[in-house]
Amino acid sequence: MEASDDPVIERQRRLGQALAEWRKQAELNQAQLARRLTYDRTTVAHAERGAQIPSEEFWRACEQVLGAGGALLNLYHSLQEAKHREAAEAAARARADRRTRLAGMAAEAPLASSWASFHCGGRGAGFDSALVPRGYASLTWLAGARVPVRPTADLVAEQVSPITAQYRLLYHHLPSTDLLCAVTGHLQLLDRLLHRAGEDVRRLLASEVAETAGLAAWLCGEAGDGVGMLGLYRLADDAAELSGERALAGYVRGFYAQMLVERGEVARGLAAFDTALVLAGRGQPRMTAWLAAVQAHALASVGRRAESLQALGWAEREFHRGEAAAAAEWMFGFDTARLAAYRGGCLLRLGDVDEAGLALGEALGALSADCVRRRAEVVLDLAGVRLARGDAEEATRLAAEAVEGFVARGSGSGLGRAERFTVALADAGHVAAARLVHEQILSHSSPS
Repeated sequence: MEASDDPVIERQRRLGQALAEWRKQAELNQAQLARRLTYDRTTVAHAERGAQIPSEEFWRACEQVLGAGGALLNLYHSLQEAKHREAAEAAARARADRRTRLAGMAAEAPLASSWASFHCGGRGAGFDSALVPRGYASLTWLAGARVPVRPTADLVAEQVSPITAQYRLLYHHLPSTDLLCAVTGHLQLLDRLLHRAGEDVRRLLASEVAETAGLAAWLCGEAGDGVGMLGLYRLADDAAELSGERALAGYVRGFYAQMLVERGEVARGLAAFDTALVLAGRGQPRMTAWLAAVQAHALASVGRRAESLQALGWAEREFHRGEAAAAAEWMFGFDTARLAAYRGGCLLRLGDVDEAGLALGEALGALSADCVRRRAEVVLDLAGVRLARGDAEEATRLAAEAVEGFVARGSGSGLGRAERFTVALADAGHVAAARLVHEQILSHSSPS
């Protein structure tokens, strides 16, 4: 195998090569070593090729079985240090790129206005007044003001921030498609204010833009608008950098990583998670717990069991570390129910069906009735548990229940997950049940 210029790849190669050498010295083949380690043979094979590096637990077990005297663990720790350096360097490059883009922002037209115009059919911030939170009416004139308005810290704290917080709450009560136009209208206003702001409030407004653009991007994803979603995530990323809040920048990057994974770009998504964790640091343990939980879910989706369980364990430790700490205002409510839902989803994808069912049941019992989207996601995973147990009738009923929840909140991405579940139903031989759920999805997707 040729040496690589990439320090991470080179260390992976050296670690795998060392494992193979120690195994041969012990006169064991891969299957024999795997049995002694209580891992799969493929895990050993992937580790030796450097294609997939298991968690530290695996290497400690190798040390004990092979008597490597710390050689393997030293190489593993060297690899982890190289990965952290690479992630930190990637984060620094990303910040430098954003600073370059931000340097020209003040001279350009406000970025968010085009998104508001696009999503609201050219109406700009005009949308159903029933969706407007209290306080918005006193601000809308600013968006079209002809005179340069310089927002004050009091205006941001007393008028702007409460509106942003209202949209954060409205997400749990309104369909995504209804909320999207309102949120992009608010984003247009925030972006205009940001371009008129002095240094004293620029960072405050940038934080508001980052949160609102991130929510708008998520809503675009649920509505199936991938182009709009990517553009809004870039705007959120830029604004988070301008705000100076590294944790907020990590939060935005975490959602971007999750979006990449859901779109099937798992490798890019996992790299983005690494950057998000570096940006986040350890000052917001609830956020670190969420990032690790979503990362664990992504790893489970591609069968990387050891790494997924390691990330899940880290998520749980960080969650408990942060139980007494207050989460940032812009952080969504990552509570025990959400953590249990991620744990159940991971275990289901790793084939631990009984444990997955217990965790998902715990999550569903703890979620309030207002969390319609979240409940639908958990119910759909419970349908997967039932299908794995051979109960196709109950699996179909639960899938149909999940579809209704996704429809109630206008979640196109949720309906996409339900559609993928119909494929699993059909693959398991339940073609009629799959057709039933598919027709239910189509009935809600058809234009009225």
